[in-house]
Amino acid sequence: MRPRFDLRHVACFLAIVEHGSFRGAARHLNIAQPALSRTLRNLEEALGALLIARDRRGLELTPAGRVFAAGGARLLDEAADLAHSASRAHKGLLGQLRVSYTDFAIAGALPDIVNAFRTAFPEISVTFTPSVTTSQIEALREGRIDAGFLTGPVELPFLQTHMVQRDDIVAVLPAGHRLAARERVTLGDLADEAFVLGVSERWSHFLTHVTHLCQGAGFLPKLAQEAADSEAILGLVAAGIGVTLSIESIAKRPRPGIVMRRLVGQPYEVQTLLAWRRGGEDPALQHFRDIALIYWAEVAAVTADGGRPAAE
Repeated sequence: MRPRFDLRHVACFLAIVEHGSFRGAARHLNIAQPALSRTLRNLEEALGALLIARDRRGLELTPAGRVFAAGGARLLDEAADLAHSASRAHKGLLGQLRVSYTDFAIAGALPDIVNAFRTAFPEISVTFTPSVTTSQIEALREGRIDAGFLTGPVELPFLQTHMVQRDDIVAVLPAGHRLAARERVTLGDLADEAFVLGVSERWSHFLTHVTHLCQGAGFLPKLAQEAADSEAILGLVAAGIGVTLSIESIAKRPRPGIVMRRLVGQPYEVQTLLAWRRGGEDPALQHFRDIALIYWAEVAAVTADGGRPAAE
């Protein structure tokens, strides 16, 4: 087995080439000339090829030496780039993140958080995947995503969470509905209505809120139709299939065929949480989390001053 060589051997060889002599290279590298000669000899033995011919005229690169000089310079450049990239990744300035989000998050806080993050950390690549809360929890548990925007409440020992969005629950009605002419409605007004709701196994977190609200008003919603996502739910409402309860960030966006009405006497908020696994956070994830917390602090400050949160 031939002896191995490393970057030190390459650097010594390139110094000899650059300075044109062992003496100059040794002085540049601050090592003894005999040690430099041994290093070159070890490199040539490892390669099984003579790199530098020595005669009375001085030093001359062999064909193998010319090839190795060109490739060795590229190798050192690539090693330096690799070390720089590793250092930037360690500091959270370079890397990749996998983030999932709900319909509620993409309609509210997520775009502002992402824009701020991409501006601050342009070399961190983020892959976004739409998903429901239950699926995101499993993906976080199994390490398939790094962070998720979930519908709260979520309290699990392996997760850390922080609120990034807060929404009022509102009624969404077909434009021609008998209650559409009112500015506000009560939950009791909806007791006899047919409801369009999210598919139960996917929308369980939000449906818990809906059930709690309706029970407080003395009824359970009568299901007319289930749908997979917010767009489908609102489309079915526009088609006159039924009414629904949604969050303001979703319902306030102009859509033909539907109207949003605030609920009188039933102030009720739904939180969107940023969630990540406890421990083992990489620096890029820490930066993403910090940007989200700064965003929420700014939203909370606006709310404290009497305004409405930007997420709403």
